[in-house]
Amino acid sequence: MTDPMSQSSNTGSTPPLHFWIRLTVSTLAILLSLLVLLAQGYRFYQMLQTHTPLLELLKLLLVLCFYLLLVTFFIIRKPTQDSSLKADHWFFALSGTLLPFALKPVYEAPWSVPLSLAGVDYVGVGFQMVGLLLTVVSLGTLGRGFGIIAARRDIKTQGLYRLVRHPLYMAEGLCILGMTLNFLSLGTLLLFVLQTLCQVQRIREEEQLLARDADYASYLHQVRYRLFPGVY
Repeated sequence: MTDPMSQSSNTGSTPPLHFWIRLTVSTLAILLSLLVLLAQGYRFYQMLQTHTPLLELLKLLLVLCFYLLLVTFFIIRKPTQDSSLKADHWFFALSGTLLPFALKPVYEAPWSVPLSLAGVDYVGVGFQMVGLLLTVVSLGTLGRGFGIIAARRDIKTQGLYRLVRHPLYMAEGLCILGMTLNFLSLGTLLLFVLQTLCQVQRIREEEQLLARDADYASYLHQVRYRLFPGVY
């Protein structure tokens, strides 16, 4: 059976179907990121008017830096040399990206059983701070090679990419873990596990596509671990 997202039309000058799908997804991703950036910017402005703890201000500042870099690099990203048109690749990539936005709604849902553990809030904030900092560093290294769907642009081997193959996903995972601990419930734990599984599958599919490039295939042998040195 032919994958519907891999079909294209070469008749006349009409762009193929996957062109319009990519354009729609890209536009929605930029709009969503801009909305989050504006919302967090307004929240930061409000926090400056009150006696907000310095740690909270620093955390929100890192969030703003991340989304500012994300929007900028997404708009100016380089054209792809090779990209995935498979529906399952898109599904796992979009799921891994969007599921974290459901953490707070799931936590507030009546069916989500809240959990209480001593000191877990401080641990959660710590994971968020480390994750956000590493996210900004990783995204800065990735630069114009950033994208949501698996695609081959630039192969990065410097910075954190010398330690693990996917430092941005590692950093995001730490941040999402911290958020899960701050909104701790059975529902958010299940959501975290689901999002993590989506990211793991996303990584496998990205590497399968990127390994078509000889340089990246060599990089896979040089850097053994995908997310956490000595673990995975």
